[in-house]
Amino acid sequence: MKMYLESGYLNMRGLIENTWPFLFITGARGTGKTYGGLKSIRELQTEGSINRFLYLRRTQVETDIISGEDMNPFKKINTDTGSNITMKNIRQGIYGFYSDEELIGYAAALSTFRNLRGFDFSDVDIIFYDEFIPEPGARPIKDEAGVLFNVYESVNRNRELEGAAPVKLVCCSNSNELGNALFMELGILSKLEKLTMSGGGTFRDPERGLMVVILKDSPISKRKEKTALYKLTGSGAFADMALKNVFQDNDRDAIRPQALTEYGSSPIVTLDGVAIYRHKSKNLYYCCSYDGEPEFTTRARDMERFNLKYYYLWNRYIDGELMFENYLTKAIFITYNKGR
Repeated sequence: MKMYLESGYLNMRGLIENTWPFLFITGARGTGKTYGGLKSIRELQTEGSINRFLYLRRTQVETDIISGEDMNPFKKINTDTGSNITMKNIRQGIYGFYSDEELIGYAAALSTFRNLRGFDFSDVDIIFYDEFIPEPGARPIKDEAGVLFNVYESVNRNRELEGAAPVKLVCCSNSNELGNALFMELGILSKLEKLTMSGGGTFRDPERGLMVVILKDSPISKRKEKTALYKLTGSGAFADMALKNVFQDNDRDAIRPQALTEYGSSPIVTLDGVAIYRHKSKNLYYCCSYDGEPEFTTRARDMERFNLKYYYLWNRYIDGELMFENYLTKAIFITYNKGR
């Protein structure tokens, strides 16, 4: 399968039609993820390959905003194809997509999905989760990965036990945070980090039905380098994310493996997957892998307790006095400090 169409945009239909139940795509802005994804889903629907779809956003605010005519995610598709897909409120917290008067799909928010009691999604064959990686500074959702998996369970139910194919989950986002909740929970962060270091590519896990695409060499991004905004921003962090698919949190300055013999014999604190040590003679700290029982788990209460007791470690990190064994240990530490 070719990754890009002749137009230069991402070949979303080819990706969606693959046999992998779980597909994650991250890439530079404007490469055709949302447009191509929704257009392909509608094409497959009109051809009879799939029934209805669920369009998912992170928060209810985001979902409510797109319900307006001017922010409808099908707006440009309607213009380009002559279709008339609109959104209407079905009940509090959930919207329907209609082609003229026919219900073709639903829109809901991850953050409030658990409140949708008694709603039957057995007619949904594909979930399209748009912007699954939050923008920097966005408020985290408690147990975000677990909430998404519960959404999938609510939609998929027992259809596989009845001989049907599993629901397809397609998650798309810009390159905001490599150490996001989903990649962390799936345990694939270290593998994806290696991909980013080589400029991107595809990670596959056949046993789990998982495929992750980190876009590389986008023709559209190359063309956009000469447009007004990117002439203005030059080679800064925004342009790196928006054009080159450089994750904004993938700063390797603090990743410097240390000789543990230079640090205390016991960690000052253990988290779920990492231990933090203090240097024997300098005001330095080191965060490295740890597979023992943690003092603080990832439960919300534990993370709050950690923030209160070890608030100074975040300051040490900001001041460049906390170093990390690898990117994964850094991502875990940052996860514990979100929402502070």
